[in-house]
Amino acid sequence: MRSFLIGIFIFPLLFSQDQEVDLYIGDIDRFAGIMEIRLNNYGPDDICGFQFILDGLEITAIEGISYSQPVSFTDDGQILGFSMMCGDIPVGDYPLMEVSFADVPNPLVCMSEPVFADESGISVLVNLGPCHDFCSVPGDMNGDGMVNVLDIVGFVTLLIDPPIGGNAYFICDQDVNQDGSVDILDIVVIVSIILAE
Repeated sequence: MRSFLIGIFIFPLLFSQDQEVDLYIGDIDRFAGIMEIRLNNYGPDDICGFQFILDGLEITAIEGISYSQPVSFTDDGQILGFSMMCGDIPVGDYPLMEVSFADVPNPLVCMSEPVFADESGISVLVNLGPCHDFCSVPGDMNGDGMVNVLDIVGFVTLLIDPPIGGNAYFICDQDVNQDGSVDILDIVVIVSIILAE
C-alpha cells in the first residue's frame, strides 16, 4: 500500500504537464530515398533527447538538420538521439532530421512509441502526425502527394531502368489505369490527370 501511495505522488512528476511536441513526416523524395522528419516543439523548454520507431522503411542513414548530435538507428527502425548540452532541439517548428532509405517494403510508413525528454529528463507529451501512404494518390511516383511532370520522369525512368534489388515503387502507383500491367498506357493516364488539373 505504501509503494502505491508513493507512486501516486511521484508518477505525475515524471511527465511534463505543460510541454508538448508534434512529430511528423515532412517532405519525401522517393527517387532520392530521403524522408524529412519534422518537429514542432511548443516549449517552454528545449528537448534534450528522443526516441521513436519509424516503420515501413529500410533506413540506411540519418542526418540531423537542426539536430547536430549523432543519431543512432537500428534495423527495426528504432531512432535514438540525445544531447549532452541540451541546446540542439529548441522551441519552434522545423525539420529535425533527414532519413535516407534504400527500400520501402510497405507502402504505409508510420512513427510509433515516441519518448521525448526535456532538460530535466522529464517526458513531454508527443503528438504523432499521420502515417504516410505511398499509395494514396495513383500515379504519384515520387510520393509527394501530387501527380505532376516529376512523376512522368520517374515513371519513364522506372520503365527504362528498373531498380535492381529493392523496389521503392508499388503496383498501386505504377498501374495507374489498373489493367494489370505497367506500361506506356499508364504514362498516358498520368498525363491526362495532369492536364485535367
